[in-house]
Amino acid sequence: SGDPRRSQDGGQRRLGEFVLLEEVGRGGLGVVYRARQESLGRIVAVKTLPSFAGLDPDAVARFRREAESAARIAHRGIVPVYAVGEDQGTYYYAMELVDGPSLDTILAELQGRNPSRLLGSLAAETSLEDRCPGFLDARFEHAPTGALYPVSCAAIIAELASALTVAHHAQVIHRDLKPSNVLLRKDGRPMLVDFGLSRDQTAVGLTQSGDAVGTPSYMAPEQAFGERDLDARVDIYGLGATLYEMLTLRPPFDGTTAVEIMRQIV
Repeated sequence: SGDPRRSQDGGQRRLGEFVLLEEVGRGGLGVVYRARQESLGRIVAVKTLPSFAGLDPDAVARFRREAESAARIAHRGIVPVYAVGEDQGTYYYAMELVDGPSLDTILAELQGRNPSRLLGSLAAETSLEDRCPGFLDARFEHAPTGALYPVSCAAIIAELASALTVAHHAQVIHRDLKPSNVLLRKDGRPMLVDFGLSRDQTAVGLTQSGDAVGTPSYMAPEQAFGERDLDARVDIYGLGATLYEMLTLRPPFDGTTAVEIMRQIV
């Protein structure tokens, strides 16, 4: 099954110096665990590559690139990577554990609401006020009456735009900007995660097949076309699509199939 190996003393799962405590998320590109780094006594997140993917050299290369790309970017809005390793055939990397909700789960709380009637900030209109008490701060003190909601949404996007600027200067394109790839810390700071589809412009030979990559509702037209030479503008588009969904409570394009959505975008 590709599960990390178990220790001989108590059955805890381990990868190198990391003791895996519980699974906190999974996707097509890996499983994420809450873990304890024994050398420093701190709680971290450890992402592992599924065993079936570990047999594919390209999958391993993409996984390592995801970790190395994120590790190259130093910004408060991008989750820092602490270590990259392999233990008895299981590839993994460790990063900061962001103990807060994803943006898509917060937006899901607003489904069915009329966006024009959202008068408080994003935090005040959702459970974010309780889950991330630091979100309500001086950024909203001077917002006009009735404008707290869009101003608070714009504040999140501005933070992410700053993080993307640093990533782009490091020649890393995320290519999958969407609400589920934004985590919110307890202090309310948004963090960009999951560089699994990122393109390192300093690398050669990976993710340049011309296939359409990304999540359909947030794809830029050139992504939907499957163009090879993508640049930082696809991230700007994805960020705009995320802001659109925050303000209107629906993605800019939607449909019953990926093909239908991409046809609309094109």
